[in-house]
Amino acid sequence: MSRIASMARNVILRLRLPTASILVVLLALLGIWTELAVELREQYRRDTIAAEQESGNLARGFGENVNRMIESVDQIMLLLRAAYAANPDPAELSRWAAADAFRRALTLQVTFVDRAGVVTGSNLGPVTTRVDLSDREHIRAQIDSAQDRLFISKPALGRISGKWSIQFTRKLFDRDGSFAGVIVVSLDPYYLARFYESIEIGRGAVVLVGLDGVVRARAPVAEGTIGALYDPAAMARIAGGPPIALLEPAAGGDLIRTYRRLGAYPLAVVVELAPEDVFAAFYRSRELYFLAAIGLTALVLTGGGAAGFPAPAAAALARGAHSDA
Repeated sequence: MSRIASMARNVILRLRLPTASILVVLLALLGIWTELAVELREQYRRDTIAAEQESGNLARGFGENVNRMIESVDQIMLLLRAAYAANPDPAELSRWAAADAFRRALTLQVTFVDRAGVVTGSNLGPVTTRVDLSDREHIRAQIDSAQDRLFISKPALGRISGKWSIQFTRKLFDRDGSFAGVIVVSLDPYYLARFYESIEIGRGAVVLVGLDGVVRARAPVAEGTIGALYDPAAMARIAGGPPIALLEPAAGGDLIRTYRRLGAYPLAVVVELAPEDVFAAFYRSRELYFLAAIGLTALVLTGGGAAGFPAPAAAALARGAHSDA
């Protein structure tokens, strides 16, 4: 607008135009650029609302998927625990866990630990060396607690598999109901990443994060994200806000982010949409609108005669526009 004002000022200084002519030119220019600003602002608003709705729908969908996945894992653990109560032979449990039905489920590793935290069996094969997991958080969570509940760990590097995994643990019980050990189901965090990558979200991301702020999985996979801390300000909102809501952009960022907290588990799914995808149509329209507005501005400034201006006035407008360029 300052460029247009400067052009008009040059014209007025060169030629004393009739007041009415000056007002018509200025009003025409004002109308052109006001219409441009209003249209662009409205399109930006529409695109923002659409992106917020899309990210919310994706967060709901991904959240339901994660819920079903965790429920499937828990069902496997409860079945194996029931089998243990009937026959507490670790070798027999390992054969169960190695069955095709379990391997096909979610590409799982299943480990059995005694009440002291020492591994007694695994579906990866016979345990030939002593492996003590009593110092691991997911084992201590069952040994130290009187509650019978599912525990979901931070990503950890497995001492048997040598791979990063998320640990799901439950207590094992003897036939008399006393604590007998821990069953551990390990899920590859990249399994979740591969599933999420099957959904087209452009340059955005899907993040599975614990309410402790630690990232469990992310798609697309990015170096150093698994096990890292998520945006602390966002985590405060996720932990203390409504079950599903928008997040403010991170400091220095402009991602459109929506989270969904998983009610039964201390986890949340965050969908991040990149502005390059969300506003791609807006950016294209903005370029076209500016070109059109510049063309109309030139038409107004150089076409005074056709619009009923005196020829000298039109020429002066043209000279003013040219000299200011």
